[in-house]
Amino acid sequence: ATFSDPGFSFPTLGTTERFWATIDWDDGSALETVPVTATQGGPGEPTVGTVAAEHMYADQGSYYPIITLHDDDGDSDTSTAQIDVSNVPPIVATPGPLAGDEGSEFQLSLTATDAGLNDTLAVSIDWGDDTSSVATAEYDGVDWNFAANHTYADNGSYDIVASLSDGTDTVSTSTQATV
Repeated sequence: ATFSDPGFSFPTLGTTERFWATIDWDDGSALETVPVTATQGGPGEPTVGTVAAEHMYADQGSYYPIITLHDDDGDSDTSTAQIDVSNVPPIVATPGPLAGDEGSEFQLSLTATDAGLNDTLAVSIDWGDDTSSVATAEYDGVDWNFAANHTYADNGSYDIVASLSDGTDTVSTSTQATV
């Protein structure tokens, strides 16, 4: 955001214009004080400046942050804007192939990441033999880890498809089981 202020520093008279800004990011995070870059004006020339800051939103949505510029004279001015944050689909690592014996239990393990800090991920698995199940999830603070077990009744090669959803987007990965 840019600003213009009719006040200016006049060192020979001992006056100095100082500015600071606060931002309410409209997502429940704490009010943030941010630096201001100002170019001091002079008689007939206003002081101009910019307020710049970065913020990471935890989830998609429309946000209306409020920027308040303050000066050392006790004055302030407020501005707002709309920021639309889009969902980022989760990323799932492709698991390696599975191999085992008919009638034995196979375990499929998946690891996924998701930029949406408020998202909850869910995985459904098509085992390739006309059965499906939901994987159990565990979040370790960085990655989502999923595990599901399945027993194949017959020998063969089965294409396994795991579909992972963050509530907005769904991504899939596949592997094969040789029984």
